[in-house]
Amino acid sequence: MWLDRLGWAGGLSTAPSWGRGVMHSGVTSESSGPFRSTVLDMTEPMTSPSSERDPQTLTVRRPGDLVMLLPYLLGFQPADSLVLLLLRQQEVHLTARFDLFSLTARPVAASDFIDEVSRSVAPAQLRALAVVYAPRPQARAAWSVIEPALAGWVDLALLVDGAEWWPADAPPGAPGRPCPRHSSLEATAVGAGLSVAPSRQALADRIAPPAPEREDDLLARRLGLMAELAESSTGAWIESLRDLVARSGQGQTLSDDDCLRAGLLVEQTEVRDQLWLELDAASAPSQIRLWSEVLRRSVAGQRVLPLCVLGLVAWQAGQGALLSICHERAAALDPGFPLVGLLDTIRDRRLPPASWQESIRSAGASNQAAGAGPPADPAPDLER
Repeated sequence: MWLDRLGWAGGLSTAPSWGRGVMHSGVTSESSGPFRSTVLDMTEPMTSPSSERDPQTLTVRRPGDLVMLLPYLLGFQPADSLVLLLLRQQEVHLTARFDLFSLTARPVAASDFIDEVSRSVAPAQLRALAVVYAPRPQARAAWSVIEPALAGWVDLALLVDGAEWWPADAPPGAPGRPCPRHSSLEATAVGAGLSVAPSRQALADRIAPPAPEREDDLLARRLGLMAELAESSTGAWIESLRDLVARSGQGQTLSDDDCLRAGLLVEQTEVRDQLWLELDAASAPSQIRLWSEVLRRSVAGQRVLPLCVLGLVAWQAGQGALLSICHERAAALDPGFPLVGLLDTIRDRRLPPASWQESIRSAGASNQAAGAGPPADPAPDLER
């Protein structure tokens, strides 16, 4: 068996509720660091396995399990990609997706990346699995270019064309094996709240702006709600947003006015401060739907803040691809916006989601000692 050969007869495991904190690197940026041009998506643990949530574990025992699980770790079905799964003591330490054709132009970028990651752990503890997603002829050709750069790191390499998979060292013309569907492992992943979009673009489409013909109506509704909210107290604002979060988490249908109201409420500093205080990995999944719906009603000029809010919520919920997409779109609209900088810090420093509550507690204690209120947008603490 392949896992016996690798010394993993017991399988390798990942905890789905903490295994998808994706850190994303953009495609072009002069100040982006050495891997920004080729590493597109990275997945890291959200918290340690000893966290209070006692996450359910997914165990991979055969290559087909790995082929099935990787899209759930990324949050979408990869294509024209190399995915590296870095393992530490039989558990997933990091998952990185590279653009396949950019990588073939500079294959050493993959080994440089692993070298960089290994500086934070004992290098001898890291092992890698590689999966190439592309039509078989292109996948084989790309792997022949990339493989020498990863010598000494990769224990197993697979080629996947979407319907079938092969060991990378299989002879040309060898029959492939069907990619598994509807397995018990997949059912466990779905039950743990993981999902797979057909593509990264399909995931991005879930937070697309409203159609142009709806903008005038949405703007008029927003103005009416602004006047209504101006007559309410701060406490009422906070309770209103809590109610919207709860209703969304229960799967209730949200109206245009509900979503516009949430967008207006989060613009209020006091409401946003309370949102930060209450945001954690346990509460974040129930907020994903709300802020996605808000963005589908947010027109140009009103999208940066809810994009950043959803990015932070996605980080806490372990939906890393969504975090990446929110950061990309917010940075394109307003790169100087403070929360855009916070998302950039989270991504570049691969901050674990647990650092959010640590930052909140630290800032709250400092403010309490000074007689101040809760922290507003605690970026400085996360950047320490």
